[in-house]
Amino acid sequence: MKKLILLTTLLAIGLSSCLKDTRYLNFAGAGNIVNFPLSGIPNFGNDAVTADTAVIKFGVDYATANPNTALTVTLGVDTTLVAKFNTDNPGIVYNVLPASAYVFTATSVNIPAGAQFAYSTITINKYLLDPAKSYMLPVVIKSAAGVPISKNFSTHYYHVIGNDFAGAYRYNFERFNGTDSTAALNGLSFNGGSAIFVPVSPTEVQVYTAYASPPPLLRYDITFVKNADGTYSNFQLSFVASDVAAALAGGITIVSGPVFLTVTPNANSLAGPYTYAQALKLFRFNFVKHTGSYGYIVDTYIK
Repeated sequence: MKKLILLTTLLAIGLSSCLKDTRYLNFAGAGNIVNFPLSGIPNFGNDAVTADTAVIKFGVDYATANPNTALTVTLGVDTTLVAKFNTDNPGIVYNVLPASAYVFTATSVNIPAGAQFAYSTITINKYLLDPAKSYMLPVVIKSAAGVPISKNFSTHYYHVIGNDFAGAYRYNFERFNGTDSTAALNGLSFNGGSAIFVPVSPTEVQVYTAYASPPPLLRYDITFVKNADGTYSNFQLSFVASDVAAALAGGITIVSGPVFLTVTPNANSLAGPYTYAQALKLFRFNFVKHTGSYGYIVDTYIK
């Protein structure tokens, strides 16, 4: 079933607030300039598309201390940037996202006098694409009535990584107050949540555990091999190292794990091979934490 997810890449609506927020760029000393906040190569990961149908609302920022006149900004798609990106970033080969797979709401936006933001929306229909291939749609600021355009922050590299396991999952979270599942079930446990397997490469995905959230803290990293016959093997499971370091700094120690629970408890490598349907049943993970008391965590992701 198609899933509709609204991805809002811009939360602030005024320059004064965005300049106080470290997530946004401060162009105050650079004179007038037009940009996409949270864009460009430094924010490439933010522009990953994982939903079957992604409705992406993005902002155009007119960074100026004197917004006394209206400004019309023209947006567009620059497909030549796909080949340049592939050359500069060898590894995943991206194809140009076909025009039939996206709809641009407005390629011209007006920033009224007295304002410094305008918005546009693009819809990307991932379900129309070949799931084995990776695609990119570079959305750019083409012109801004003579106002300078940021060199590094004027492109959103919306991209779909061809990964068979990326996308939305149903999610069950169990937290036991001890070192195994015989302990009492913690009241923070739940069934029927949702989670996103975010593609890192065609053979690697990451997903957050609900433990210690919000905000999201620990990501599972799952890698695998896709065989020529369409089966999957050598599943590997770990936590993202930087997440573990951040958790430790916050007083959370990972005592053991993470491990796969579904097939081989106490192992973090599954040789396979598995069919796609069989592989989907592997995504039940466990780890044990300690933060003054022990907790046995079980995360189950269901497609």
